[in-house]
Amino acid sequence: MPSVKDELLQWNDACQLFEAKDYKQSLILLDAIADTSKIHFSMGIAFINIKKEEQAIAALSKAIACDKYMAIAYYVRGILFFRRDFFAEAIADFSDALENMRSNLVIDYTQIGMAHKLHAFEIAFNRGLCYSANGKMDAAIADFDDADRMHPSTGDKLALEEKIDQAVDLGDRAVDYVNVFEMDYSKAVFKPSEEKIKNAKRVNYLGTSKVVAGVDETDAFAGFSGTLVKSQKNLVNSGPFEGNGMGGSETLTRKKSLTDVSVSSARKEKADAARAATLTRMRIDPVPDSLARRPSAPVISSRNSSMALDPVDISKLDLGRATGGTLRSGSRGAGGTSLRSEVSESRMSDKIRVKCNYKGDTRQIMVPMDVTFKELQSKIQKKFDSSRPLRLKYKDGDAMVMMSDEEDMEIAFDIAGVRSGKSVEVWCSD
Repeated sequence: MPSVKDELLQWNDACQLFEAKDYKQSLILLDAIADTSKIHFSMGIAFINIKKEEQAIAALSKAIACDKYMAIAYYVRGILFFRRDFFAEAIADFSDALENMRSNLVIDYTQIGMAHKLHAFEIAFNRGLCYSANGKMDAAIADFDDADRMHPSTGDKLALEEKIDQAVDLGDRAVDYVNVFEMDYSKAVFKPSEEKIKNAKRVNYLGTSKVVAGVDETDAFAGFSGTLVKSQKNLVNSGPFEGNGMGGSETLTRKKSLTDVSVSSARKEKADAARAATLTRMRIDPVPDSLARRPSAPVISSRNSSMALDPVDISKLDLGRATGGTLRSGSRGAGGTSLRSEVSESRMSDKIRVKCNYKGDTRQIMVPMDVTFKELQSKIQKKFDSSRPLRLKYKDGDAMVMMSDEEDMEIAFDIAGVRSGKSVEVWCSD
């Protein structure tokens, strides 16, 4: 069984392969250690990069099974469902993503290892686009208004407003021309903590051992030669010496006898054997670079019976919701009938989009062509949650004209060109 350090280092290797765009090899390493939501999510992103969306959906579903509060997994899976025209499932995923934002306008995943910030306005806009594809324009406009309100003031809000205007004008055809918000899939991978990787790598605190031989070939000694030399100088000699005695200044020479020679020879053999044993015990071979990089060995083999690179039947996936494991009936699969083709082209022709401005806030509503002035005023009042009806004005050239009855409303509609499919803009005040 691989250790936690082995898995950590293999995860890091997989991330390096991902950044080098070797997604298939990265998938092989990740698949072997896939037991957390972060790993399954990273596998899903790798599958997206190699154009295998069904496998990506399967991997993201496993990430959600590991962590049902993982908003980013719902968000990316919703985008994949949108691409395949599974609008009902995309709406459900975007709804779950918004719910798991927990009223936050942004979640910064950089803090837990992935370079991405998930914004609530992106999710709301994407869901609105799915609603428009299903022909639910009231719900779509409500989401577009929420996206406009959630957008941070420091960002490019004009680009969002242009996308909203285009989506509302096109209605159920918007999905053919307006893109959902997505993320940078070349960087969206969860990485292990750099500090953990640093601590997991092997460190040789003792250094490399070095054998130091004795100063004399007859000495069975491995150590500092200086100590031995000093001890030899301080020897108190006993035995027959030639010279002028112990106190003389001449060099003392020990007499050699046959016994001395035989003892010396035996001692030498014993010393050689002892030294050989010492060297054997102390010898440490250098560590190869390939092993010094990780504490243990090779790539961990896959826990699964096979690598999930084969096609996946997403209709049988457990999507982590109470609706069960199959796609919803209101969706279209590859080769099925598109919802867009079933929605009447005349759906938008009997509706008017009204853009309402009130106290710096801009919202949009859809009203029928035969709407009355009172109905228009009431719907605008409800949209802004006002306690009383608001006064309405429209623009005629450079002048602002008060709208007070049916005739004023008809003139405003004619000036805006609503009968040719254009929207009308009104300004509201208390």
